[in-house]
Amino acid sequence: MTNTFNASKELTLTNKQIVNLICKLKHAIYLKSLNGRDGWSIISGNPSRTSINPNEVTLHKDSYAATATGQPFTSGWIGVNGYDKNFFFAAYYDWSYSFCHESNEGWLYFSETCSKETRNAVNKLIESSPSNSDLNQNLTTRALDWKPSQSFSQYSSSFAKLKDYIFAGDCYQANLTQRFEANANWSKGDAINAFLNDTDRSMANYCAFIEIEANNFLLSLSPEQFLQCHEGTLQSKPIKGTVKANGALTTTQEQELLSTKNKAENLMIVDLLRNDLGKVSETGSVTVEKLFDIESFSNVHHLVSTIKSKLNRARYDEFSAFLNCFPGGSITGAPKIRAMEIIKEIEKHPRRYYCGSIFYWDDQTNNFDSNILIRTVELINNKAYCWAGGGIVADSELMSEYQESINKVRHITGINP
Repeated sequence: MTNTFNASKELTLTNKQIVNLICKLKHAIYLKSLNGRDGWSIISGNPSRTSINPNEVTLHKDSYAATATGQPFTSGWIGVNGYDKNFFFAAYYDWSYSFCHESNEGWLYFSETCSKETRNAVNKLIESSPSNSDLNQNLTTRALDWKPSQSFSQYSSSFAKLKDYIFAGDCYQANLTQRFEANANWSKGDAINAFLNDTDRSMANYCAFIEIEANNFLLSLSPEQFLQCHEGTLQSKPIKGTVKANGALTTTQEQELLSTKNKAENLMIVDLLRNDLGKVSETGSVTVEKLFDIESFSNVHHLVSTIKSKLNRARYDEFSAFLNCFPGGSITGAPKIRAMEIIKEIEKHPRRYYCGSIFYWDDQTNNFDSNILIRTVELINNKAYCWAGGGIVADSELMSEYQESINKVRHITGINP
């Protein structure tokens, strides 16, 4: 194997080899999308440095070039910016394994900054790991014994307070969430095994596994992109509008998704993101490419819009644009700052990383992408936590919103309303 700069060796790993690799690496990550031509898996670990300070996440290049195989990520920063303050972790990865789901081809890449020790360790782990063993199909997040962390009456009380704020004019939409929890005496191997099983069933496009610390993992089955930047074009795809899925989209479900209420909720967040992107973009470049598209997943159908703009490179790079637009409007509300203040007051449990974003920033191509950390499980100290919520507006109904929050994570928790 050649370990020189920009060298990508074709290599296809089995799930068992991936599990073995991730189990032996510190701060292991696995980013996974099954979205057609954009469907890639990205794996790495043993970063050369880590940071809990967003100001330390920088790239120092004057020019960038596309990689030969077109991987979205080869080397650079991968991390998570939590919704709550002081929940930030990022690491610089000097190597990666990428797999294209469309072509069924994989590549192992080492950058020139990758240490000989890391190259040798990765190669040895790959060569020594079993290649023909199946995953444990019983390891899924659904197998845990999930329970709500708060009572229905507590959710109802928060809902009523939020409606009072809406009618008083403090905000016109805010995202109200509730938390679920379960005991989870899982090893790191159990966690990545469950992640692989769950992502194969979820149909989500922005899935991510990240090891923050030795006993702290995030397993995200997110369907939502927050902010992407490719060759200077910014893109965000907010979700607002949800119906329960029981197979293919029906005419009745389509009519419900395209109801006046759902379209109004979606449009509120589209306008909010147009404003957020406008702050970091070239004047006049913000456009709504798609409005009220319907996307289907294993558990729900969603109403999704797409906003694009041109990054103002004179003032922002990809990561600073991300920070200036953070957090996503679809999981806060409008107006954003007041909605966040209300959320902090009325929600019973802190969100921590939930509703934040996992991101990558490639140092060879300057590509940047990030998700919204919804449909996400946090594992910490033998406990599992999962949150779900929805946008509340003036005509929202208590039982409908409560059931929607459960529908959104029933493929993760197994809880049915």
